[in-house]
Amino acid sequence: MFRLYSDVRGAAYERLIDYAMERADTFMLGIHKWATEDENGVIDQDVLFKELLQQLNPFLLSTHSYEEIRGIHSIAYTQGTFYRYQCAPEAGGLLKQAASSLFSWVHPQLPEDLCFQNADGEDWIINIAHERIGRLNMATGLFPVCLFTNLNIIRI
Repeated sequence: MFRLYSDVRGAAYERLIDYAMERADTFMLGIHKWATEDENGVIDQDVLFKELLQQLNPFLLSTHSYEEIRGIHSIAYTQGTFYRYQCAPEAGGLLKQAASSLFSWVHPQLPEDLCFQNADGEDWIINIAHERIGRLNMATGLFPVCLFTNLNIIRI
């Protein structure tokens, strides 16, 4: 596993998204309750990223509650709804348009914590953006070094 010590930005972010769309099976985004509901549980209908979710809808495979995926996926660390999407080049294009870096995936501008899963459903690229925690769960031989020039990454 590799830990990211700095954000993946610009061209490196775009190459990472392209690489993930080729290698991963699915990706997930989280909508945490605290970002979309007030203290009375009333949902904010003017969520800034509603248009992005609509654009990603053709790729949507399933939605999950916190209780369903807690302890299975790193994205489920607090109450919310978690969306699983099929990886496809068109979906990758939307992700690249929506954000310019991996750690940009934070509320209120965007859904939280873009992350990717392999064909076995295991977390492959882990991202907890508001904490600036990123990990790549891959073997050394599979690590795409050419994607990450000038980044502070070490194997853990």
